[in-house]
Amino acid sequence: YFVLQIPGMNLPAENEPVNFEDSEIGKYYFRHPDHCCDASCLVHDAATSHSKAINAIVSEKKESPLNNTTEYIRKTIYGIDVITTKTGAKDFISVAASFPIGAYFNTSDNVMIPTLTTQMLSKGTTKNDKFTFSQKLERLGVSIGIGASGQKVSINFKCLKKDLNEVIVLLAEELRYPLFDENEFNMLKNQITGSMKNALTSPSSMGGIALSQTLFPKGHPNYRTSIETAIEQVNNTTLEDIKAFHRTYFGPAGMHLVAVGDVDNTALYKVLKEAFHNWKGGIEGKTNYTTPEKIDGMTKVVTIPQKPSAELFIGQYTGIERMDADFMPFYIGTSVLGGGFSGRLMQTVRDEQGLTYSITAKHSGYTYAGGYWVVNASFNPDLFQNGLDATMEQIQAWVDQGITADELAAKKSNLMGSYKVGLSTTGALAGTILSFVERGLEPDYLDQYPKDVEAVTLEQVNNAIKKYIDPDKLIIIKSGSLDEEGQPLK
Repeated sequence: YFVLQIPGMNLPAENEPVNFEDSEIGKYYFRHPDHCCDASCLVHDAATSHSKAINAIVSEKKESPLNNTTEYIRKTIYGIDVITTKTGAKDFISVAASFPIGAYFNTSDNVMIPTLTTQMLSKGTTKNDKFTFSQKLERLGVSIGIGASGQKVSINFKCLKKDLNEVIVLLAEELRYPLFDENEFNMLKNQITGSMKNALTSPSSMGGIALSQTLFPKGHPNYRTSIETAIEQVNNTTLEDIKAFHRTYFGPAGMHLVAVGDVDNTALYKVLKEAFHNWKGGIEGKTNYTTPEKIDGMTKVVTIPQKPSAELFIGQYTGIERMDADFMPFYIGTSVLGGGFSGRLMQTVRDEQGLTYSITAKHSGYTYAGGYWVVNASFNPDLFQNGLDATMEQIQAWVDQGITADELAAKKSNLMGSYKVGLSTTGALAGTILSFVERGLEPDYLDQYPKDVEAVTLEQVNNAIKKYIDPDKLIIIKSGSLDEEGQPLK
């Protein structure tokens, strides 16, 4: 079973660790994208001995697992950076892990090989065929999520404490000894290309790709491969390509593993040593890329006939990376403009003028390189120009006047509330800690983040907005049932 995320589609990467600042748009595909903490992802027989305990996992209370005595323990096990923290959760553990694959893109432009490789992991191992392997996980009520996203392979699962040994052994088997069956591989390729073809008529997907290709050069981490090229790459990929990628990039090099919940470190270390004994490989290098420059403003139209709505993308390259001093001020300023229902764009273009159902602004792509700012909205083609004019009016006012002290205070409060909610489950906490250590931070940055938000001043926010957004150099992408002039198709 799998669901595809089409390159350029405006969907959060479900297998990504929790990111309370932004949902990055992935350009690859994900196996097990439904991995979560609700009943839908915990397949079990109510008659088994696991039923009662699994129900306890499903109904995990939305209360922060953190407390004033939270302790983070860090230890290297066969090259794997293992971080654990014991919380008030009883009888279950959440694990989030990842290892880098960015160096791969210095040697190949086939963005589909990492995705095809991770999806083939669920098709059986050299020790168990796919049905037997799946049954073993189902008996435990566990779904292991493994996906290639951006510059890394991400891993997530949640299990009962008493089942952790079995799950770790199965995870190691899946990572180390995939079967890579030829028939399964051919079927997977057909399924993926069939799904990708549907995105060729998606205004959102095609518009998002057009924006990324305008802002970034080929080979940049934020550049998105066209769907046509991705389909060609899938068709041209051989099983030997998959095996070669697996041999080179799967391994403990640069791997982090975070375990949160009712963790017994002694037991965890023991099973990791047994399951990953003599596991070698992986490359810690990053993708080499050309840093783009902010280009002059332009407008592009992607015509897709017979669509009831058209997508607007307004973007600009910022170059801001996550650890830059301007990151938090600019992030807060952008959130005031278009972050959720409280954002200015939703309150004006949507609520007051009734031109769209949804309009957002966000800063993205800052995890592995300098980021970009984007506004995205969907309009009826007949109202598209009105929507564009209304949006540009709000952007101009935002740049000229900045945000107010009241808006800053409200946004800080909102961010802190979202932050606390985002850490309310073991899975969310594990993913957030993982996102920190991937950036080279310590796990206890959890305590520093609220301080960083609170320290932002109104002057810093408004200066950042003016510094990074030039209304005269905006890239405008119109995608949908529009002609070359951006007018509705008749």
